[in-house]
Amino acid sequence: MIIIATDILFNSNDGCKLVNIYPSIGIDPSDHVFVVDRENSRIEEFDNNGTFINKWYGVSATDKFKRPEDITFSTFGIFITDTGNNRVLKVDEKFNLIKQWGTKGTGNGQFIHPTCNRC
Repeated sequence: MIIIATDILFNSNDGCKLVNIYPSIGIDPSDHVFVVDRENSRIEEFDNNGTFINKWYGVSATDKFKRPEDITFSTFGIFITDTGNNRVLKVDEKFNLIKQWGTKGTGNGQFIHPTCNRC
């Protein structure tokens, strides 16, 4: 893996892949690396050798990420901070939505651009 400023260059099946990375990388129990690519509104998965495996643009065909900021793997699940949609998501290992919290606002249960969800 080569780290250049705020970009990461990974090996992929098509050569190399440049990913805009702004603050988060998560590592799952299988040592796969998940890169939150905020500027492209996606999360990409790589094996521990840097080979591209998969990418997600949201939790369904119609429910897309909007500038996601963070991904956390914990004993409680996988959590994604979807900043542009003002929400925090809990997903399974296939990125199916389990639960979500937040809407835009300043009231109880509302967020304005949440960023990090790590404890």
